[in-house]
Amino acid sequence: MKRLSNLRGQARVVLHGFCCAEASCRANAKARSMSGRLRAFLSSNVDGQSLVEFALVVPMLLMVLTFMFSLSMAMISYEQLNSATSSAALQVLATSRNVLADPCASVESSVSTALPGFTASKLTYTVTIQNSSGSNVTYGPTTGTGFSCTGAATVLSADNTSTPGSLTVSYPYTWIPVYLQKMTGNLSATQPVTVY
Repeated sequence: MKRLSNLRGQARVVLHGFCCAEASCRANAKARSMSGRLRAFLSSNVDGQSLVEFALVVPMLLMVLTFMFSLSMAMISYEQLNSATSSAALQVLATSRNVLADPCASVESSVSTALPGFTASKLTYTVTIQNSSGSNVTYGPTTGTGFSCTGAATVLSADNTSTPGSLTVSYPYTWIPVYLQKMTGNLSATQPVTVY
C-alpha cells in the first residue's frame, strides 16, 4: 500500500479495501459445490499456509517424540536389567563356592526379585564357569523359571583358587510402535565375575 500524504487519500484507500472485502464476501455467500469451495480456498489469499505447514509438521514431530519416548523406555529397562544382573553376579554367584548347592537357582531368584516389572517367564539365564582344567562350562540358556545347575557346585568345589565366570541375562523387549511399526529385540546384560 502506498503511503499518501493526505488523510483523505488514505481514507479512500482503506474504504476501497473494505468495499473489495465486502464484495468478495457477497460473492462467496452463494452456495458452491465441494470442489468449488476447495478451489476458492486454495486460490484465496487467506492465512491457510500455516494450517498446511502445521498439518505437514505435526506427524513428523509426533513420530520423533514417540521414538524418543520409546528409546528412553528401552534405556530404562536396560539399566534395570543390567543392575539386577550385576547384583546377582556379584552378590550371589561370586560368593557361591562351598556355600550354595545350586548357585543358578539363587541367581534366578535374585534377578527375578530385583525386576518386579519384568515377566519372570521371559527372562533367559546363562552362567559360565571355568573349571580347574581351564575350559568353560556353560549352564543354560534357560528361559523362565527352573534354572538349575547343581553341577556348578561340584565344579567350584573341585577348584580351590578363584574361578572366573560370567552371568548373562536377556529379556525380549517390544518397542513402542512408531507409525504402526512394531519392533522387537532382546535386551541382554553380561556381568563377568570371579567366584571366590
